[in-house]
Amino acid sequence: MTSGGKDSITLAHWLSERGQLEAGVHIKTNIGFQATTDFVIDFYKEMNWPLHVIEPSPKFTYAAHVLQYGFPGPGFHRLIMGKLKYKTMRDFALTIDRKNHCLISGVRKFESVRRMGNYP
Repeated sequence: MTSGGKDSITLAHWLSERGQLEAGVHIKTNIGFQATTDFVIDFYKEMNWPLHVIEPSPKFTYAAHVLQYGFPGPGFHRLIMGKLKYKTMRDFALTIDRKNHCLISGVRKFESVRRMGNYP
């Protein structure tokens, strides 16, 4: 999983050096900066690594949600991220034609509890 930040880029390098980077995956949530997606695409091309750019289902868009319900408050962050990122990852993972695969994301040990959740 490559967001374009230093943690995910470092993880991709680390996996590549060990011959364990089969392909990168970037989620284009359509609420972030296009420049971030462009950076990830250009970076993977420069490194000659394969990349999948995936997007949430068109059935759910952040813009449509905001127009119908207003901007989500802090209590809805997990729900919105679930729709934009986690469901997108799950749907992608179900399309992979292999029994044994994993999606790896860089999480630093000292990140906040809110962001880390239950990840040791």
